[in-house]
This record gives sequence, C-alpha cells and structure tokens, in this order.
Amino acid sequence: MLILNDSINGYSYTDYSYALFEDTKGTITIENILTDCCAFQESNDQYPVCINPGSSYWMKLDFIDNSSASNFWVFELYNNKLDHVEFYTITNGRITRVVFGDQHDFSNKKIDHKNHLIRLPTEPGKKHTIYLRAQTADRSDLHGMIRKAETFISYAVNEYMYLGIFYGFLLTISLYNLIIFLYMRSSEYCYYFFYVLFFGIYSATFDGTGFQYLWPDFPQINNYVSGTAFCFFIVFELLFAMSFNNVLQRFPKLGKVILSVIVIRILYYGVALFYYPELLSNMQIDIIPILILLIIGIYSYMDGYRLSVFFVLGVLFFLTGYIVNIFTMADILPHNLLTVYAMNYGIGLEMVAFAVCLAYRFRELKYKKEEAVTEVESKNKELEITERTRKFLERAIHERTHEILKQKDIIQRRNEDLDTFLYKSSHNLLGPIKSIEGLSMLINSDNNQELKNTYAKLILESAESMDKDLNQLRKIAEINRLEPSLTDENISLLVPQLLKEHHKFSCFAYSHSHTGTDMFNTDKTIFLDVICNTLEATLKFKGLHIPEHPSYSLHTALQTDILTIQIKIDPIKTHEIFINDLFKPFNINLKSLNNIDFELYIAKILVEKISGTIEAHLEENQLIFTILLPSATSVN
Repeated sequence: MLILNDSINGYSYTDYSYALFEDTKGTITIENILTDCCAFQESNDQYPVCINPGSSYWMKLDFIDNSSASNFWVFELYNNKLDHVEFYTITNGRITRVVFGDQHDFSNKKIDHKNHLIRLPTEPGKKHTIYLRAQTADRSDLHGMIRKAETFISYAVNEYMYLGIFYGFLLTISLYNLIIFLYMRSSEYCYYFFYVLFFGIYSATFDGTGFQYLWPDFPQINNYVSGTAFCFFIVFELLFAMSFNNVLQRFPKLGKVILSVIVIRILYYGVALFYYPELLSNMQIDIIPILILLIIGIYSYMDGYRLSVFFVLGVLFFLTGYIVNIFTMADILPHNLLTVYAMNYGIGLEMVAFAVCLAYRFRELKYKKEEAVTEVESKNKELEITERTRKFLERAIHERTHEILKQKDIIQRRNEDLDTFLYKSSHNLLGPIKSIEGLSMLINSDNNQELKNTYAKLILESAESMDKDLNQLRKIAEINRLEPSLTDENISLLVPQLLKEHHKFSCFAYSHSHTGTDMFNTDKTIFLDVICNTLEATLKFKGLHIPEHPSYSLHTALQTDILTIQIKIDPIKTHEIFINDLFKPFNINLKSLNNIDFELYIAKILVEKISGTIEAHLEENQLIFTILLPSATSVN
C-alpha cells in the first residue's frame, strides 16, 4: 500500500504493489471494473508494460493520504507516446474521467506539460483508489511518479531549462553549419545541418516537446514523426560520413555499398509508412547503418586520414547509446534517467565529435582557401606588374616610335633642305664664278680703262656675293657639328639684356614681357642666336614689306618646361606665299631681301638643334613668329 506523507516529496508507484489487468478485446469499461468482474493481478515488477498493441491495459493503484491538508499531489506518466489514456478517480461514489494521449489534441490535457499529468484526489487519512486504462500501438511502459505539487513544479522548471539549453545547442550548431555551408559550399556541412535537424525532431518527439510546441493540433502524425525523423537522421549521417571521409573517391566499392544501404533504408521506411506503420518505430534495423558508419571511420583512419579518429569516437558513442536503448526497451536494463536517454546522450556526444571533425576540416579548408587566395593575389600582382610593364613598354615604344618618326621626318626634311641647299648653293656659287671668269676675259681683251674699272667692280661684287654664300655655308656646317652646352638661364633677364646690347636693334621700337617661371635649362648661345637671326631677318624687310621704322613686341612665357617666344612685327604688308617661303634657303621670292632666307633658315636649324619649332603667320597686318623650346631636362 502506498502511503503519502509530508516527509517524502515523491513516490515511484512502481516501487509499491499495484494491480494489472489486460483487456484483450478492449471492451471493458470502468463500470465493469468496479463490479469486480475483472481479475486484477498484483504485480511487483519494476515497470508495468503494455506488451500487446491490440489490448487495453488497466492499472489499479491504492494509496492512503497521510499528508497535511495544505499539500496536493500530482500523478505523472513519463511515457508521453501512449496513444490513449483514461484516468479514473472515485470520490464519494462519483466517477471522474480524464482522457489524454498522443492521439488526442494537446489541449485536452488538464495541465500544460509534455508528459501526461493528473491531480490526485486527496483527503487526509483516507484510502483512495485510482484506475488507469492505456492503449497504444507500440510496446510501452506505464512508469510514472507521484509528487507534491511544489516538488513537481521545481522539477518541471529545471527539466524545461535543460531541454531549452539542449535544443538551443542543436539550433546553434545546425545554423552555424548551414552558414559555413553557404560560405564554403562544402557538402558535408549541408549533410551535418540536416543530420542535426532530424535528430532534433526525433528528440522533440521522444520527450514530447514536439507535440507540445510544434504540432499540438495534429495528433494524428505523432505515430509517424519519430520513425520518419530517425530514418532521415540515419540517411544524412551516412551521407555526411561519405562526404567527410571522401568515400566515393577513396573507397569506391564501399561507397556503392553505402548508397545501396541508403536506398534500402528509404524503401523500408516507405513500406512501413504506407503499409506497416507499426514498423516505423522498429530501430533494430538501424544497427547495420551504424556498423557501416564505424567501418567507414576505421577504413578512413587506416588510409591515413587522421581526423577520422574523432569520427570513429563519435560513432562509438552513438553505438553505445543505441545498444543501451535497445536493451532498455527489451526490459533487460532498468528504466532510469541514464538508460532511457542513453541514445540521446550517445548521439549528443557523437554530434560534438563530428563538430570537432568539421572544425578541423574548416580550418584546413580555410587554410587552403587562404593559400589559394594568396596565390591568386600573387598571380594577380604578377599579372598587374606584367600589365603595367606591358603598358609602359607599349607607351615607351609608342613614344620612341613617335620620336623616331619625328626624327626621321626632321632628317628627311633636313636632307631635302640640304639637297636643295647644296643644289642651289652650287648654282649661286657657279654664277659668280662664271661672272668672274667672263669679266676677267673681258678685262684682258678690252683696252678701254673705263670699262675695265666697271668690270673690276662687277668682279668685286660677285666675289663679295660668293663670300657671303660661303660664310653662310660655313655657318650652317658649324651648326650641324655643334653640341649643345646646357645651363640654367634666367629668361626674364637674358632677353632684355640681348635687346639692349645688340646695336642692330636700336632702330626698332620694342617692348618685352615675360610670364611664368624664370629659370630655363638650355644652350645660351643657341638660344640667343635664334632670337638674333629672327630679329636680324626682320631688319631686311624694311622698305619692302615693313616701314622704315617698324615696332615689335617680344613676349616670353615659361610653363611646364616649355618656353614660348612670340615676336610680333607691326605693321606689314605681304601675302601668304611670302610667309610660306620664309624658312626656305635660296628662295627666289626672298633673294631681293639680301639673303633673308639664310637668317631664317639658320634660325630654323638652330631651333631644331635643341628640339624646338619655329613658325610664322599673319594676323591683322602683323607678322608673328612663334618659337617653342622645350627644357633640356624634359627632353632628356
């Protein structure tokens, strides 16, 4: 007889005498039970068990309440997977019936808890009898506890706290591996995510939290969720093992065996789901996949993959928990907190071992990825350097080609000028020579003294003309042999000093201005000769194209290593053909201007000697010479 008193907080009623009756047809009612038509058998077994799925099992429990009136007691059935439970209490001849089970809506429960609970009728000092009728599709036990209300509340709060930590851990580790999968795109992380997910669903079915929180209004799926979740838990664990240990590449024959086992397991699940639902909870078949998992780990470790030691350790945890669970369900081992949850403990430890494997794998993959990224970055840098070098070489080749073409053009023009110069020089010199020869013959043959004097004067003029041409030729030859001597010069001071000191320019009214920086690296002699030759040439324009007293302005500007010299002569009357002929030697259009073409031609070759240019154009009756001289430092 069970006696409740204040000194004990809880009782396992299976430790006391209780009576069982099996209703093989399932037709006995509480009224039949109360008429003593049923032969209850006293039992002292550790746990009352429902063995035959087609039978209804009645349990009778007598107890005396010797506790204080302030206490009330709660009856708890641990097995939340019972399909149908009827709880009867008799108080003053009145029968109270409470119905619950996992084939009824969760809202039918009087107390909102994952297990089956009922408040016991208590009246101090009196004997009470309770009846329990249970039906279930699977072999199940009727193990439970009777606790004080405050003791039960404390126990329930702690239990839910630990379950919250457990499922929080599962959720965290599954989401973490899902994120790693999305980042790494490595299949084992995806399989591990589903492996943890289906284990979480199986655990929620096992402890009743799934029915309480996930599908409370769908009790009809309770008999299917557990088997479904465990089936796919095994499938994804096999897939994870194949992917993590690279079985298909390293052990192709074993890989085919594993794929065959996966197909067979899924087919077994399909047949059980649609034709034999009672087989869904049969987990003995899964010993084969678990042993294959162990074989995979051992093969992989023996093949040299050291991380497989954690994999083997995890599978051994699972196998141990699985075997303990099978023995517990067969009533070989006692039902207690360790044995009932043994498989959950084993899978939890396996999960941790697999997580360690994945952590090391992630570190390896991350290291390899970082190495690959470093290698790619190194190659990209090499390609970038190569590309920069290629572009630099292309630019240098282009610039050099442009410079060569420019020099070629200059050489070609100089050769053309030289050919023209030599040709015309020969004619210019040949004329005075012939004149001198002819006049000499006339002097010898003519006795007229006056004519002889005239002839002698003409000979002298021809000799002077020839001497001028020879001097110009000599000067041009000297320029061609000249090597520039570079110095830094103050342009703002050098040009005004030249204009003041050169006596030939005293007839000009001039103005000078300068902008930009002052210091310029160039050949001072060539620079001054360019300006002098240009200005001297303009002196010879007087009387023909330029008035006797012209005015000119000279402006110099030095910016970004380019010196611009602009000489404006005002006024002038001429035409474009005249301008186009200015820099051509021995030009017939300029012959009447006392060899002005030589001065400008010399100015031109002097400018080109220091990589510059000289041009002339007309603008509103002004003759404008523009000279561009690069700094010697920029040219070099």
